[in-house]
Amino acid sequence: MTTDPYTEALAEYGHARQLHRAVIAAYSARIASIAHEQQAADLKERRRRLVAEQQTLSDEDRTRVRQILAEFPGLLAALRAGAQ
Repeated sequence: MTTDPYTEALAEYGHARQLHRAVIAAYSARIASIAHEQQAADLKERRRRLVAEQQTLSDEDRTRVRQILAEFPGLLAALRAGAQ
């Protein structure tokens, strides 16, 4: 059985949005745990850019969706481990 490309694209987009939200949340958790003001400011800026992107991310932006699916699992793990 073959999967409809549109259905597959929507599923990938949904997963990318979930990863996007999880990374934003992980940045928020890291920011809350950091005492060093400059490091927190850097993380806040990264989070701000992701929040802005989240508002415009579209299922039609296949390149960015695939990039998120490829890169964000590692970023999320690093943030949760206390890196980044």
